[in-house]
Amino acid sequence: MKKNIFKFILLFAASMFALVSCQQKTEGPDDGPDEPTVTDVQYVFSSVEGESVELPHKFENNWMIVKCPDWLQVSPKSGFAGDVNLKFTSLKSNDSFHEIEDKLGIQDGEKISTYVAIMRGLQGIASINSSYTFKSQVESSLPIEVEGTLPFEVASAPSWLEIVKESATDSLILSDKKTKSQYVVTTLKATVKESSENFREDKVVLKASNGHEIEIPVAQMSSKTPFKRNIFFRFTATWCGYCPIMASAMHRAIDEDPERFAIVNFYGNSDGGLTFPDMSAISKQYGVTGYPSGVFNNYVDCVNIKEDRQVELYTQLKEEALAKQELWAISNIGGSLTVADGNVNASIKIKSNEAKKYRVMAFLVESGCVQAQSNASSDYVHDNVAKIALTENVMGDDYIFTANEEKVLEFSAAIPSTVRKNENLSVVVVVLREGKFTGDVKGAGYTNFFDYIEDNCRTIKVGEDLDYQME
Repeated sequence: MKKNIFKFILLFAASMFALVSCQQKTEGPDDGPDEPTVTDVQYVFSSVEGESVELPHKFENNWMIVKCPDWLQVSPKSGFAGDVNLKFTSLKSNDSFHEIEDKLGIQDGEKISTYVAIMRGLQGIASINSSYTFKSQVESSLPIEVEGTLPFEVASAPSWLEIVKESATDSLILSDKKTKSQYVVTTLKATVKESSENFREDKVVLKASNGHEIEIPVAQMSSKTPFKRNIFFRFTATWCGYCPIMASAMHRAIDEDPERFAIVNFYGNSDGGLTFPDMSAISKQYGVTGYPSGVFNNYVDCVNIKEDRQVELYTQLKEEALAKQELWAISNIGGSLTVADGNVNASIKIKSNEAKKYRVMAFLVESGCVQAQSNASSDYVHDNVAKIALTENVMGDDYIFTANEEKVLEFSAAIPSTVRKNENLSVVVVVLREGKFTGDVKGAGYTNFFDYIEDNCRTIKVGEDLDYQME
């Protein structure tokens, strides 16, 4: 998942680094990250950019600095035998919680001593996730993960939330094999109490030992909130050698949380009857100029980057859609899909919590289509293949709802001749609402396609009769 970090720098004490000799070993345990175990010499000084410190050193012979990290300046760089004050200057600050490690080499006569140079990490704490949402009115728990280099306490929390420390990672031993890293991830267990309220939100305040505080937004959704699902549109073709990468990434993200997604695959000019008849119109609306292309929730343009990075992005986008109240579903979707006398019949019920204008898209899709795929296999299985649009307009039909109104939309169409097995058919219903959205997921291609974003969606298979689902 992308990290949203709130960084707080010490006002009166800077990050530290140490030079630790590698030549000898001392006996006894490390006393802790603030005072690393050393042999016969230890240098501890500020890592704030531009700050300097002079430290004494005794040389037996003519000496010189033979290796120095690019973030550290030492002067003088050479000299004669005797006592010398070495001036160390930090050339940059460490903006990460993790230490920076490097080597420093000093030649004294014929002897070269190598030291591990350790710049301490940023002194502070941060929440790994930007916010936490409890999606139920019943008592439930979530882990809140906090990373950083300082001890902290819970300064305040809402009365409906109980927070206890559950665990903390052990400090790693750095490359000198003696010094402990100050970086720790602490897990807090947050338990929300049962509620009869429709919605409530507040914040948890954590206070680090340096006095700085971070705020973590928390919210509890109402049981009256419709269950939120996210829609993938993928534009592809059987001859496209790069397309299986995006397909695999999307399905890996879906497999992690299948209840939260629906997907429609639109095929252009493909073998085996997979071509979507309205491909030109829908491609133009989404600005598709090549394959593969993808759309998430009608506000993110998905591109075909490395598969693991795609999976990470899609997972982060799903979490963002669940965390931000402005993206929560207002509409709820249920209904049934049947096949009879060569026709497919979809009875779709939609209920809106608010007065709202929606655009409803409905696509008949087929799964389990075995067809050769370039750069994959001759028996590649194509799922959720768009066969036809059930709405009059391929981009959806508009409906106006009053608050708490329910509409039942009836769709009927002849089963396309390209359908292989009726039992593999489904209808994917997508409800869009007016709006634009730009979020915080790094690397996501937030795009305003046509002033509508996804509100909710649902997949209904042949033979299913689904009721509304709540969070």
